[in-house]
Amino acid sequence: MIAFIILFSSFSILKPSSANNVSMESCLNVLQKTTKVSSNELGEKSDHKCVFPRKIVILGGQGSGKSSLGNSFLGWRLGQNNKESGPFNVGHGVEAGTLESTYSSGSWLGRHDSPGVTIIDTPGFNSSFNELEELIWLLADMKEIQMFVIVFKHGDRFNPELARSLNTVGKLLGSIWRNVAVVVSHWSFNQAESERRAKLRINQKKFSEHLSHTLKNKLNIDFDLPIFFIDSHFDSRDDTEGRNFVIESHKLWSHMRTLESWTSHTKSDIEAAMRLIRKKFGEIKEKCLVFLEEKSILKELEIENDSILKVHHDMIEDLREQVDSLKTNCLAFEGRNF
Repeated sequence: MIAFIILFSSFSILKPSSANNVSMESCLNVLQKTTKVSSNELGEKSDHKCVFPRKIVILGGQGSGKSSLGNSFLGWRLGQNNKESGPFNVGHGVEAGTLESTYSSGSWLGRHDSPGVTIIDTPGFNSSFNELEELIWLLADMKEIQMFVIVFKHGDRFNPELARSLNTVGKLLGSIWRNVAVVVSHWSFNQAESERRAKLRINQKKFSEHLSHTLKNKLNIDFDLPIFFIDSHFDSRDDTEGRNFVIESHKLWSHMRTLESWTSHTKSDIEAAMRLIRKKFGEIKEKCLVFLEEKSILKELEIENDSILKVHHDMIEDLREQVDSLKTNCLAFEGRNF
C-alpha cells in the first residue's frame, strides 16, 4: 500500500532539441493536485512537462536501486506483495528496469507541504555508449543541476565501469564532484539487519570511511563525498525503518540546499567533445573487432595444432608398439638360436 499521496506531473524522454519546460505557475499547480497519476495517464499528460529549479540526477550501476530511490524521493512506497509502483521502471535480478534517461517532477517525498523537485533517472553505467550519450544530452538540456546522487548498493563492490563513466560525464559537461552525494542503498534499519551488522562490527561510520577512501581513489578526487544511508525498500509498517528513511532523506535535502547549482557546458562545446569521443570510441571498437578476429584465427590454429599433435602422438604410440613387438620377436629368435 502506498504510504503517501503522490504528486507529480510527467514521465518522458528529453532530446537535445526538446527542452520545453512550462512556467513555474504550472509547476506549482502540479504540487496542488490531490490525485495520483497512473502509469497510463503519464503518457497522456506528456505535453505538460514540469521541471523544477531543484533537480537531482541519480547515477549508479545496473541493479543498484536507482529507480527505486527516485520513486521514493517522489513519495512512492512498496505496496502489497512488495510490488513497487512509480514513474521509474524498476528492474529485478539481472534485468535492467531503466533503459533510457527519463525524468519526473513532484513534491519531495510526495508530501503536499514539501517543495517541488525534478528527479532524473538514468540507465546503469554498464549500459551502451549510446545511452551514456543520451544522458549527456539530457543533462545539457537541463542546463543546471542541483545535485548528482551516486547510488551504491550495500554488499556490492565498486564497479570500475561506474568510475570511468562518471569521469566521462565530468569531462564532457564539466566537473560534477562538488555537487555529488552518495546514497548507500539496501541498508536496512530493521532489527535483524542491525544485529547482523553489529556482530560483523559494521556500522555507518566505518562503512562510510571505507567507501569514501575507495571513491577518492577511483574517482581521483582529494575530498570526501557526503554519504547517506537511504533504504527505499523500507517496510512502512516498521517505525524504525520509516523514521530512518525520513531522517536520512532530510539530511540529503539539507545538504543539497547548501550547494550552488552545477552548470553544464554549452551544447556546441559538448558536440565538439562528443565528436572526439565518438572517434576514439570508433577506433577502440575497430581495434576490438581486429582483436576478436585475431583471437578467432588463433583459436582455429590452436585447434589445428591440437589435431596435428594428436596425430603425432598416435604415430609415436604406434612406433612404440612396433619397437616393443620387434624386441619381443628378436629376444625369442635369439633364445631359439642359443
